[in-house]
Amino acid sequence: MKLEDLPEFTVAHISSNDDPFVLKGHFSKPHLVHRGDYWLRMPDGFPFWATVTRLDTSTGFATLESNDQLRPQLVVGATAPCVDAYWGSNEVNIILDPAHSWTKVVFAATDAFERPEPQGPTFGSQRVALDGRTWRPAVGQALPGERLVPAAWDHEHCLICFTAINPGDTAFVEPDGYWACSECYEKYVRQRDLGFLFPRS
Repeated sequence: MKLEDLPEFTVAHISSNDDPFVLKGHFSKPHLVHRGDYWLRMPDGFPFWATVTRLDTSTGFATLESNDQLRPQLVVGATAPCVDAYWGSNEVNIILDPAHSWTKVVFAATDAFERPEPQGPTFGSQRVALDGRTWRPAVGQALPGERLVPAAWDHEHCLICFTAINPGDTAFVEPDGYWACSECYEKYVRQRDLGFLFPRS
């Protein structure tokens, strides 16, 4: 599935004075859309977040409500691809970018900074335990209240299927720290295929 295969929303009317403001229009492929949260992909790749509050699946006519900033590209007659809000714009844009670099690696556990419970802002990604402890990769210096735990950062998750990537697993990683398991890399990332967005279509 390519970008042009996604359901597209065509704007027919904008009520920008409402709060939240309202877009009315038409979805192509309405069978791939449901009521709920979505984002429209703007030409620059940025998302416009909205909620589909009304949808006629037989005609594709729909109402979207949003508290996001109205983008200049969203005018009557404009068309934009639509993505379920379960998926982040970063993930979709990374998959679509033909120049994005991925490195094949064998995952190995690394040291982590641990704190007994969340206390103020932390930097970088983190994991949270049921007992309130948090870990983040041991990059730079420990923050107040943190201690170094050897090999505590012991897995990652595939950005597509969310399966665990454990020590010894071959996987792929990109500069921002997103990981893809080998299967999803071959099936989706390398092919720049968005089929994971609609697994049951």
